[in-house]
Amino acid sequence: MDPSGFERPMLAATVLVPAGWRSEGAVVWGPHGQCGLDYGTKWDVISPDGASLLSMRPMPQWLGVRSAYPVGAPGPCPQAFHRSVRDWLEATARQLFPDARFLDYRALDDEVRPLRDMLAQLQQMPPTPGFESQISIEAGE
Repeated sequence: MDPSGFERPMLAATVLVPAGWRSEGAVVWGPHGQCGLDYGTKWDVISPDGASLLSMRPMPQWLGVRSAYPVGAPGPCPQAFHRSVRDWLEATARQLFPDARFLDYRALDDEVRPLRDMLAQLQQMPPTPGFESQISIEAGE
């Protein structure tokens, strides 16, 4: 449900949930501005024994700028510098579920191989003085 709706609560989505599982959550609104959407879904479905959970949360947003020149006052987004998909996944999980314990990580190289091949075929752009960028194509779970 969207508790705000258009001046009253309204149905936002329907989902098929296994019998016996508990579903809870709603559309959440917030002033995220440049840090993301103004709304998101905060929804959980929990197994009867509480051992399994599928969760949807508003996606945390972040920004990372490193410069030899002053970049001004920090914006509304938290600063973060992730070096890999694994770093990003772990940081996002910690932000969403502070008490979570990481059990495993698996790179999904087959998922990104076509993109890596395509990137390798592109002509390299000439460097811009004083500017450096890096493109990384990764997937993981």
